[in-house]
Order: sequence, then structure tokens, then C-alpha cells
Amino acid sequence: MKELKGIFPILSTPFHEGGELDRDVLIKEVQYALEQKPHGLSINGVVSECNYLNLDERKKILDWVLAEIRREVSVIVGVGANKITDSVSLAKHASKRGVDAVFAAPPPSGENTPEAIFAYYKAINDAVDIPIMVQDFLIPLSDVVLKRITETLTNVHYIKEERPQNTGQRASEIMALSNELRIFCIGTQMIDELQRGVIGMMPSCVGLPAYVRIFNSYISGDTETAWKEWLRIEPLISYRRQLNFIIVAKEFLRYKRVFQNIRVRAPGIAMDKQEISMLHQYIARAGEPV
Repeated sequence: MKELKGIFPILSTPFHEGGELDRDVLIKEVQYALEQKPHGLSINGVVSECNYLNLDERKKILDWVLAEIRREVSVIVGVGANKITDSVSLAKHASKRGVDAVFAAPPPSGENTPEAIFAYYKAINDAVDIPIMVQDFLIPLSDVVLKRITETLTNVHYIKEERPQNTGQRASEIMALSNELRIFCIGTQMIDELQRGVIGMMPSCVGLPAYVRIFNSYISGDTETAWKEWLRIEPLISYRRQLNFIIVAKEFLRYKRVFQNIRVRAPGIAMDKQEISMLHQYIARAGEPV
């Protein structure tokens, strides 16, 4: 099994003005992402509006991306859904397409007892023979549940830790709990996360080239460059966290002339003109590459 580590940006989902998937712009986004030399790509995550895409759309997105990249980089695919059967269907599709791993959070609308959460991951585990990444998002996963999942389900090798507060502290707790789980975060406190032993980040495309440079510098032992790069983009990352991160990612890609619009399906507060202006100022003041 190939170990996954590094920067795996989660792709945003572009739509035509009528609301349909925009394949051409998606391919343009893939090309933009690959130009930044990430260690892999993540597809159909929360920033991709996965909860507002139907199963056929999610499978199409994966197929389009895989056809474009021709296995240049590793691919992790989100298969979280409100129904276990849907998650299993998505996981089987991804596995047949030869992806490197799948990730999923417990269904937000389902029963969230320890037994139900375990049953959810067991269903995915039993359906595929590729690594599974448990996503600690919205529904907090207790130590008891995580330990049972890790010790019982043979395909679970990673966890994506993204609690909104004390993420690094939680990452350290998980490492103390299990030597088997390798941890990814979303990179909101990247230097702290790296110092704690986190092996990968799954941010949006906002600041992607800087994320790649920070990771590569830190891993090579050049912590001075890693710190310098982090302090350069941290104000932009901090501002991103204050707003609707789905729209911010799309506005960033529009600023980079990758997206043509920032149409979303996910409900949420839209950015007003001043917020868009501020985002552009943060991008400009961070300098290149960002």
C-alpha cells in the first residue's frame, strides 16, 4: 500500500449559470491544480459541495478528473453521503476506478450513536479493498469509536481531523490513541500541525502553491522557509476561515481566471462586494506564489 502524504487540495465544483456541472472548467481547475505540483488531489469533499450533488454527478466528476490526470498524482475521493447505501455505491465506483483512498464523515442526518457510526464505516470497509480515511467533521468521533474502528476495520488507515478548535491538540490525542492512524488536517494551523506529526493537508485551492512549498520545505528540514511562507499566507488563510469557505474558494479561482463564475448549490451567506475586495487585497498582498 502506497503511503499518502503531502498536500491534497480539494477541488471545487464549477457549475454553468443554469446549475449543471461545467466539465470544461473542472478540467481547467485540474490543470491549474497540477501546475502547483501538489502531492495528490481530493475530489468530492465538503468544499466541492458534495452534499448537493447527486450520485451520478459525483461519479461523473471522478471519471472526468481521472481521465484528465492519467494517474499523474494520487487521488482521494469523498464518499460521504446521507445513506449508507449511497456511500457504499460511491466507494465501490471509486475503487473500481483505481483511486488511492476514499474518505467519509458520518452522515449528518443519520443516527449518530457509537454503534451507528461503526456500522457506517464497516459497510464502507467491507465494500472495498483500498485505504479509508475517517473524516472527523461535524459529528465528533469519540476515542472509543475511533479505537474500535481502527482495531476492527482493516482498511481504515487515515483520519482527516478538522475540528474547528484545538485541531492540533486533537491530532496529538489521536496519535496517542492509535499508532495505526495517519493524520491529515486542512492546514488552518499548518506549522503546528506539522510539528505534531500530521502527514498531510487537504485544503481548498486557496494558497495551494504556498501550501506545497511549506510542506516540502518542512519535510526537507528547511523550517525557516516553511515558517516564512506560512507567515506570508496566514492572513489570507485566516480571512478565508471567517467567510463562506465554499464561495471563497470559488472566488479565489475566479480571481486566478480558472472559474468563470462563483455559482453554488450549497446554501450560505454570499460574499458582498467589500468582502470580495478584501479577499483580492489579501491575495495581492500575500504575493506570489499563492
